[in-house]
Amino acid sequence: MTAVAPDAPEPVSLARTSTQREAVYRLRYDVYMRELRKGFLGDVDHEHCRVRDAEDEQQDVSIFYTGTEEDMTGSLRLQVWDPGRIPDDIVQRFSLHLFPGIEAYKVSEAARLVVRPGMRGGRLLDSLALAACEHAVVNHGVFVCFLYCSPGLVRTFMRLGFQPYPGYVIPNEDGIRLPMFVVLTDLEHLDAVGSPLAPLMARHLSADTAPPVRSVFLQAMSDQPYHYETRAARVWQEVRDQLQPGPGNRSPLLEGISASDTEVLCHCGFIMEIPADKVVIREGLVERELYLVLRGEYEVRIGNRVLGVLGVGDVLGEMSFFDNPGERVVTVRSLTAGRVMVLERHFLEHLAPSHPRLASRLLMNLGRILSRHLAIALRTCPGVD
Repeated sequence: MTAVAPDAPEPVSLARTSTQREAVYRLRYDVYMRELRKGFLGDVDHEHCRVRDAEDEQQDVSIFYTGTEEDMTGSLRLQVWDPGRIPDDIVQRFSLHLFPGIEAYKVSEAARLVVRPGMRGGRLLDSLALAACEHAVVNHGVFVCFLYCSPGLVRTFMRLGFQPYPGYVIPNEDGIRLPMFVVLTDLEHLDAVGSPLAPLMARHLSADTAPPVRSVFLQAMSDQPYHYETRAARVWQEVRDQLQPGPGNRSPLLEGISASDTEVLCHCGFIMEIPADKVVIREGLVERELYLVLRGEYEVRIGNRVLGVLGVGDVLGEMSFFDNPGERVVTVRSLTAGRVMVLERHFLEHLAPSHPRLASRLLMNLGRILSRHLAIALRTCPGVD
């Protein structure tokens, strides 16, 4: 089966044969092992250079790919569970106790999204998401899809129509991951965010086939605290309360930056809760997000050597932010529970056209922070270059 996602140039295929699935597993290996260096992943076959999970062979699992068997460019796995048959580990992972009556619905999870370098940021991800969601609705009658993602992909999935909710963050070996969900029948929300899913779902759904599950779920969760916050007004409120932007602010990142410009910056980030004793950044991984500490204390290490402890107002991750491809050179672990503002890798590029002076000042401040942290690292670890 090959389906062309609407308004997207990439054909998407369903991996049906063992040859096609093996090609997907090798693509995962290329991205996870060779590029992102996630050597701690389970189910890795280094001899045959593939990453295959037990879930890949389960019933009601579909694996989609772009490109050809000989040259795959992207892949996404979709797993579906019948009503009342959601495994306990999935219930726990996605905090499904927050969704009253969800046992009456089929539920799906999107996972193992991989896209080759050089093909990210275009319509390839949209094509995979469109094909998987259409398959979920048409072939399985699924209206709700969950996923968890790295902080750097939150805005990407929000553009597709996925939303934050008060589920707990998910600590992984490679850092904190964030749960999201989308109600595929919620055409009003998909339209409001400009999701490419909106016209596709509108073709398959009507008022009779679109139960108002989103309103039921969100009403039940309205009084629950969010463990990550994407609403700009609330991000600004917390940054203002914790760091007092402007003269005498508590962060070297905001030195010389007015309160009004800090509010502009808050539109580029979101706030993430960090549980105690969890890895936030792991040495050797490839990722480039920045974290501005709002609460908590964080130990910084290179190998087994402690470089120091950072706290409110400090920045985490600035070394890999300036690096290409962005390899983390330290490990950062939370000593206490805390909260950080996440700034995605391209935030300066987004700010520069409309707020060039703010972007320039932030770049200067980041350079100073990097210089200071590098000096500490050199004093603590003389072999570091």
